[in-house]
Amino acid sequence: MSRENVELVRRNYARLKETYRVGELDPRDLEEMWHPDCVLKPAGVLPETREMRGRNGVAQIVMAPLEAFEQMKVEPAEFIDAGDRVVVPFRFGGRGRHTGIEVDFDVVHVWTVKDGKVARLDMYATKDEAFEAAGLRSLDM
Repeated sequence: MSRENVELVRRNYARLKETYRVGELDPRDLEEMWHPDCVLKPAGVLPETREMRGRNGVAQIVMAPLEAFEQMKVEPAEFIDAGDRVVVPFRFGGRGRHTGIEVDFDVVHVWTVKDGKVARLDMYATKDEAFEAAGLRSLDM
């Protein structure tokens, strides 16, 4: 089942890139890939620091950067299979909408999949934190 989990996460990033390209979120993506009771926990590198719940929470987290940035970029570095979890070191950013300054952020996503849909997305500032949360022992896998 873990190969399917990795593919689900890959599809999420592909859809996120498309969302940022067109500037709007397709609600079918939420229904297809996200559990209705999902939880998102931000890393705290952006103003969004509170835990969000449900598909509406996903939509808020996804769309919030579009207010601050234009030409958003989404660059997952690798997809690390951890059973019912997938760990993804991830770079995102864009050009500040009001300043024109290019900004990049590195975070690590830990996706938890249940019944073929994303049940939880935890975001961490470092690989060490993410690996520990996912139950992985070493960064040298």
